[in-house]
Amino acid sequence: MSENKPKRRVSIRRRIKCSVYYGEYKPRLRQQDMKTAFIKDISSSGALIAAEEKFGIGNFLTMEIMLPGWQGFSSTCVQIVEREDPNVLRLTSRVVRVHEVSKELYNIAVTFFDIADQDKQMLDQYMRSRDWYQST
Repeated sequence: MSENKPKRRVSIRRRIKCSVYYGEYKPRLRQQDMKTAFIKDISSSGALIAAEEKFGIGNFLTMEIMLPGWQGFSSTCVQIVEREDPNVLRLTSRVVRVHEVSKELYNIAVTFFDIADQDKQMLDQYMRSRDWYQST
C-alpha cells in the first residue's frame, strides 16, 4: 500500500443551490462591494461556486453564504459565534481549482481558509443533520 496517496475528503459534501456574495479578499469588505454567485456544493472544508468571474488558483476570497435554514440551525447550537447577521456565514476562502464552463461562467472550487473551529463544527453538524439537500 502506497503512503503517498492524496488525502481523501473526510467531511460530508452536499449538493446545494444557494446564494453567495463574494469578492477578492480585503479586510472589512462590504457586501455592497461583492458580487453574487451560486454555491453548487458545500462541505465544512470548502465549496464549489458557479461565478461569472474567473479567479486564479491561490487567490483569496471573502464569502458570505446564506445556507437554507442556517439561522434556525445555528441558534440551536450550544456555542454560537457572534455575527452581525445570524443568517449569513462569512468566511475567507482560497481558490484551489477553476474550470471554465463557458465564456461567462466558471466553476470555482474553494477551500475555507482560517475557518473558526466552531464554524467548521457547526457546518459539519449542519451537513449531517439537514435533509434539505435531498430536495435541491
